[in-house]
Amino acid sequence: MHTVSNLKAQILKVVRKHVGEENAITAGEIATEIDPVNLTGRQVQVAIKELRIEGEMVLSTRHAGYFMPKNRDEWIAFRDGYLRPRAMEILSMASAMTGAATRRWGVSSEPFPGLTTAQ
Repeated sequence: MHTVSNLKAQILKVVRKHVGEENAITAGEIATEIDPVNLTGRQVQVAIKELRIEGEMVLSTRHAGYFMPKNRDEWIAFRDGYLRPRAMEILSMASAMTGAATRRWGVSSEPFPGLTTAQ
């Protein structure tokens, strides 16, 4: 059984050996390296999401897997190709649903009251 903090530390240790997109490792490969019996690729994905929220720069590509950036260009490519489109999709969805809520209940509000973004 893996504690959450221990699992994240183990995953980070594995991913840190994979620097640069050309050296990416899949979630399944990470799971196999850490615990091939009890750990799934999905559990690795969830832990990596948490690591990212904590500020760890674990990047990924759709097909290659996870890796640490070897330079700023890889970070920018990930930010602009993955994070920004996801953020925009969520904001668009929230705006559309806020419009529907306004039409249904007649109260208009911002999609995320009090949200501020860092520039």
